[in-house]
Amino acid sequence: MENDKTLAEKQAYLDKLVRDRGYVLDYHKILVKHDFEAMTAINRLLETVYLKDRLLDRRTKELLSIFGLILGRAARGQIQSHMQVAVDLGATAGELLELVELVLPMAGFATFQIGFAAWCDFFQVDGLEPTVARFEGGRPA
Repeated sequence: MENDKTLAEKQAYLDKLVRDRGYVLDYHKILVKHDFEAMTAINRLLETVYLKDRLLDRRTKELLSIFGLILGRAARGQIQSHMQVAVDLGATAGELLELVELVLPMAGFATFQIGFAAWCDFFQVDGLEPTVARFEGGRPA
């Protein structure tokens, strides 16, 4: 039974998952340890639809994943983990910014700002500062 795996076997599985994906999320770490059977079932699905090159290559899937995560208002770290893989696969900061901007007409400013904040923090960018008195609204949260 899969939940009868040793801690060393679970660790090896988690390490392979990280090598295959290029990132790890908290739910991966927790499910591998506490419900190995569920994690392996989830991973089998994701290996087929996300990791395996079929008609879409991995880079395209990463871009689509980022777009979907922003639309779904995912946590910043999850969005950024996919940004990192996309960059590793050749995506540029400009391409990812354009992708984030595409969220705007689809889902509005509030959702756009989630992706924009993730992009700003990921690429550690800043903007120009006005030289006139103004109200300072701050960086998107």
